[in-house]
Amino acid sequence: SSDALSATGANQIVLAGAGNDDITVNSTFVNSLIATAYVDGGAGTDTLHLSGTGLTLDLANPSISQYVKGFEVIDLGTGGNTLNINVSKVFEMTRANGNQIIIKGDATDTVNLSGQYNNGILAGTWSARGQNTVSGVTYNVYVNSLDPTQKVLVDTSIATVHLDYAMPSSQWQASAQGATSIVVGDAGFEIGFQLGIRKVFEYKFGKFKSVLLKLFVLIVQG
Repeated sequence: SSDALSATGANQIVLAGAGNDDITVNSTFVNSLIATAYVDGGAGTDTLHLSGTGLTLDLANPSISQYVKGFEVIDLGTGGNTLNINVSKVFEMTRANGNQIIIKGDATDTVNLSGQYNNGILAGTWSARGQNTVSGVTYNVYVNSLDPTQKVLVDTSIATVHLDYAMPSSQWQASAQGATSIVVGDAGFEIGFQLGIRKVFEYKFGKFKSVLLKLFVLIVQG
């Protein structure tokens, strides 16, 4: 089934599961993506809505984009919001969704497309490639020279689209921590539980490796 979920605070995991889901997030949640939050639209055609004004969803930053998964549509809303997205994230999203993603919004919103991979290396350049109409809405189409079959469809109402966004070098290959509370849709709890277990395992295994290394050093010295 389809879910309509919202995340309005920090430290949340949002797992929608199967269905054509609509997930609305506010500034508190968006700002916590770099540290404690996670959102996954799951299977189906899922839309991530931004609620608020002056928000920046920075999917060009690997430490944020790794915690935003499973969306086919991003709706920037009507509040002068901004989406940054690099070629790594675009291809992750398009190749799981019929080779395209859709970005909605209005004249106050901004889309910044980066031709860089997550490690900062330039993969290719962005260019306009005509228009497509989906469900009666017309979108400008943008493609990257690395793989022009992958399309970013941007609502023609969005007046500002930059094709040469440069990722700050401080963000290249960045990482982040996990989350602490869960909002679930269909079949979401099991996934959330597995995510939590994985993060605990990563922590414990890191500690175990440290102990083994110290024991090895003692044996060698002995």
